Amino acid sequence: MATYSALIVEKARLPDSATLSDAIAHHGARLSFPNDFRLDRHPGKWVPVRLDGRETGFDYGIEPLEALIGGDSDLPPHLTTFGDHLLSFEARGLDSAMAVAHVQWALAERWRAAGWIEDTLLTSDEMARDCEAVVRTLPAALAQADVARRAADAAGAAAKPAVSLPPHRWPRTLFDRFMIGWWLTCIAGALILVWWKTG
Repeated sequence: MATYSALIVEKARLPDSATLSDAIAHHGARLSFPNDFRLDRHPGKWVPVRLDGRETGFDYGIEPLEALIGGDSDLPPHLTTFGDHLLSFEARGLDSAMAVAHVQWALAERWRAAGWIEDTLLTSDEMARDCEAVVRTLPAALAQADVARRAADAAGAAAKPAVSLPPHRWPRTLFDRFMIGWWLTCIAGALILVWWKTG
């Protein structure tokens, strides 16, 4: 499941990825970015990251608010009082959501980024509190999902029938066995004939 969220921020105030990683470390997580990643550029694609040693990532983009407001977007003009650029994030899965929450928490807390989620504006303080709540509760959700996945895998393995072919496959399976036997008999007969003629 993909989750979309955005931040509004002054582009000139954006930190480099190393500074952002240091800010995230103050929240107790290790998040590393690719060497060429910069927040002030629009990669327009998946950004692979490592969160506490696990590989994950998120979709990221940056666009000027001026270009978005008044165009095809429904963004209200007053958003420009909170910044000049929109940082868009799309998380895919729980680890990805955790990485996005850490990034947004640090940007809201240290660089005063406001949030834009489901057409609702959140001040930087509100965004920081929301992201912190996600970071605090998501590990339990990750653990529950892992337990549920393992239980489903175990239940699936226990529920497998001794014969994995459905009943409607048996006639064809018997036919296949017959055909294989017939072809093997033909090949054996041809080999015997060749041996007979040359021997």
